[in-house]
Amino acid sequence: AAGNGGRYYDSCAADGYASSIYTIAVGSADQYGRQAAFDENCASKMAVTYSYNSDTYPDIDSTWDPYQQIVTTTLYQGCTDDFTGTSASAPLLSGVMALV
Repeated sequence: AAGNGGRYYDSCAADGYASSIYTIAVGSADQYGRQAAFDENCASKMAVTYSYNSDTYPDIDSTWDPYQQIVTTTLYQGCTDDFTGTSASAPLLSGVMALV
């Protein structure tokens, strides 16, 4: 995961893990392909996958649904429908890479 500090102008270039040659830093994009508001910028980011974008674009998205989040399993056979951020994007890319 590239990090969720973009709203605070954080950069994943300052993250030793994201900048490692042994890591694939993954960012987040919304359903329209725009960078998510929380997504950090840096040159070491190699891919982006879908994740919920916490900022709305009312001038563009008149039908935008703020609850288009990731559904996934939890501990003890549970389920959640509010998994977001680059922490949700990274496992999506891992699954795609496993299938390739």
